[in-house]
Amino acid sequence: MVTRSVGEGVGFMKAGQTAEKRSEEARELLSFETAMHKIGAPKEVFNALVVSGLLGDYTEHGIPTVGIEHFERFGTQWRPELGERLPPDLDLSFPQGFAGHQPPNTYTQIQISPYTNPQVVDSDTGWISQFYLRPNRYFYPDRGALALIGPLFLELGARREVEGATLPTYLYPDPSGFLAMALVNGLSKPGHNPFEIAYDIVVPILDELSARYDQPLPIAHSLVVGVPSGVITIDVSKHPKRRAIAAADSILVGCPYPELQDAVALYREGISSNNPFHQFLTLWRVYENATKIRGEWRKQHKRKDTRVCEEVFPDLFAFEPVKGQTFDHVKQNLSDAYRNAIAHGGLSGNRPRTGRCASDYVDVCTKVPLLRYMAHVLLENVRATLSSTTAGRSA
Repeated sequence: MVTRSVGEGVGFMKAGQTAEKRSEEARELLSFETAMHKIGAPKEVFNALVVSGLLGDYTEHGIPTVGIEHFERFGTQWRPELGERLPPDLDLSFPQGFAGHQPPNTYTQIQISPYTNPQVVDSDTGWISQFYLRPNRYFYPDRGALALIGPLFLELGARREVEGATLPTYLYPDPSGFLAMALVNGLSKPGHNPFEIAYDIVVPILDELSARYDQPLPIAHSLVVGVPSGVITIDVSKHPKRRAIAAADSILVGCPYPELQDAVALYREGISSNNPFHQFLTLWRVYENATKIRGEWRKQHKRKDTRVCEEVFPDLFAFEPVKGQTFDHVKQNLSDAYRNAIAHGGLSGNRPRTGRCASDYVDVCTKVPLLRYMAHVLLENVRATLSSTTAGRSA
């Protein structure tokens, strides 16, 4: 995991607003002192809320009343007029040879801050963690993540505190009255990893709600706000490089090799999900299916297969633990500890790996890039192999 800091200004009024609109908002401003007392937040917490944008836009004169009202009702801002704030393009934001050239699904930690000193976050004494169940475009949603396109189907009339949680934990609705966000206050818990602490609190709550009300409750994206710095920390999955379908490129009606069509279908399914457990198992099936096809080809043709790419892990930061190892060796090591533990609901003497705890979630996330690379390389090699003995059909 790579950690970099990305500086960004926070929440001033948009230059494109009309003078009338700015005047209207100015009449509705609360001074910082008044706003702090209205929320009932200590000074260091209030600073974090302002800097992070959790209270919306502000000026040197104060904070619009609507921003305070939204935070009190929803724990965040759902106001379209604030626009959107998206994470930076990692390929453009990092130096060559570093994070920008890591394989897809590699997780990178980004800190978004208005400060020039990256060490300011080291002075934080607490944090606020938010898990959005509906994407909030003002709080850096992952552009590659999948989620419901509108509100969830579980109504929530107002903020609810979750009694019995190990840290103060709240569920919030969105303006349409449906569950939209879970928030954990770690105000006196600097913690080694706030995300993992909050994850282990929030996810079991969502698991129980999902089963009890029979509702899908996907986590669209999450963030941690440092207190008092207001620095936002997010984990972003590395997206694939941008590609273009050229005018001269042929568009095939499907994979030209019938025996490989299921593996290709599984590959699209695997990389089109953002659930690491689903990704892992589906990409594992790609590898198994393509391996079987190649084995049958060898038996039929009695000769060596074609390999356009070496089936060995290259020297990349994300592959550091396995660089130089063969695919077969890595697959064998992943079999019992991951494949079986994810695929089966019960294992003798061990619990399955699930999204219930952060340790499993993070661990499986780190293995998905390995399987994705293996599956893609193997598909290309098997396609080249089939092409070598299939006259008249182009790969």
